[in-house]
Amino acid sequence: IRPAVLLMAARMSGYTGDVAVLYASVVEFIHTATLVHDDIIDGADLRRGRMAVHSRWGNDITVLLGDYLYIKSMAMALSQDNLRILRLLSDVTLRLIEGEILEIERNGNMRATVEEHVDTIRRKTADLFAACTRIGAILGAVVAFGLLLRPAGLLVALTVLVIVASFGSNEFKWREVIPLTVGLTL
Repeated sequence: IRPAVLLMAARMSGYTGDVAVLYASVVEFIHTATLVHDDIIDGADLRRGRMAVHSRWGNDITVLLGDYLYIKSMAMALSQDNLRILRLLSDVTLRLIEGEILEIERNGNMRATVEEHVDTIRRKTADLFAACTRIGAILGAVVAFGLLLRPAGLLVALTVLVIVASFGSNEFKWREVIPLTVGLTL
């Protein structure tokens, strides 16, 4: 879904080149790296109804695979020499990792506020969707449009989270839906 959001934002921004496809691949590599690592952290044996990578190959290889996907995505992005997009990808990747750390730190904390839950969810999920809209807008040289699309990226993230939660996927916990919904409406 994230690559499609990036491609849609690029097209809506008037971009007609092929580089959007490369950046869509970059975003998918980043997302896949987070899933590979997340399954280890969560101890999830299944991903989308299939054996998680670490269940088949073990944690050592899986951690290295996730790291490889991160680095490969950045190498692909570097090939385009677009410093603005590189900074955005670097920032969003750092926020993804920070979100995972915060989730681990706050796990079981009944005193965590709605704002803290929303912050974690935004970092782990919504910010990458928002970055997709911004990358598309940067490619189309309509940066202000990317800022306008950011809330749309956040709403797409919410929609995806609700749909995934509705089907009982191990990728999402229902406890994340309500705080995100409340946080997006604040």
